[in-house]
Amino acid sequence: MFHHRGAPVGDFRKAWASTCIKAGLYREVVLADGTKQKVPIKLFHDLRRTAVRNMIRAGVSQPVAMKISGHRTAAIFRRYDITTEADIRDAMRRTQAHISAQPVKLGVVPLGRTAEGAGY
Repeated sequence: MFHHRGAPVGDFRKAWASTCIKAGLYREVVLADGTKQKVPIKLFHDLRRTAVRNMIRAGVSQPVAMKISGHRTAAIFRRYDITTEADIRDAMRRTQAHISAQPVKLGVVPLGRTAEGAGY
């Protein structure tokens, strides 16, 4: 993926950082000496997380998604399936739709008298 005129790059992390900065995916931090430095806001590993999340949301089975992502255990794979705020909102919308679709059972239940005759 990263090469210089067909030869592998020497330091992948440096190549990734410079690519992110060129793409505008960075933030500026102020160093102790007062100088500013551009720092990538995306990690290369974020791509793997995004791929796993997208495959699961698209309905790809876990075993197939694990083969594609290279995960060997289900436990580690599940760590990559990050729950987002949008996932939570969607779950709440779907839950509310389910509840709203249920028939409403209205009924009046008479209150009985107590043994002492107080009525409540």
